[in-house]
Amino acid sequence: MQFSSGLKDRFVEQGTKVLVYRNLNKANMFSVKSLEGQFKNLVIGHFQSLQLEPCDNLESMIKLSKASQARCKLQGVRNVHLGITGRITSITIKEQPNVETRLTYNPFIDEGFKFKTNNKPWNGNASKVIFHDNAAFAINKD
Repeated sequence: MQFSSGLKDRFVEQGTKVLVYRNLNKANMFSVKSLEGQFKNLVIGHFQSLQLEPCDNLESMIKLSKASQARCKLQGVRNVHLGITGRITSITIKEQPNVETRLTYNPFIDEGFKFKTNNKPWNGNASKVIFHDNAAFAINKD
């Protein structure tokens, strides 16, 4: 199965490793950058909803550029420096995620993702991450 938002005729196959981050210019959208395949290192589209699974059980799903994060804090200007990696499984969300699994991040205050309900840091491990309703939800492993 292929996923595409129509951006420059780019697409990504289900199961492809991608990087997802909040789009800074398109409200309520997430940008998806392919990390392998035909469109490697290119943004393949912008989606309102999607789901990722981890690539490897030992690998954190968090991708952070410390240099870009420091520049963001120093200049007070948002930039893309934090995202979530994984294998794309769907762009249709069939379940409403539990609000307790919602992640948040303030680039001017936080060092990384944290759970919105209790402010505890997220370690990057989950059985899946759902992006829906302008938020990311880390569904914990059982």
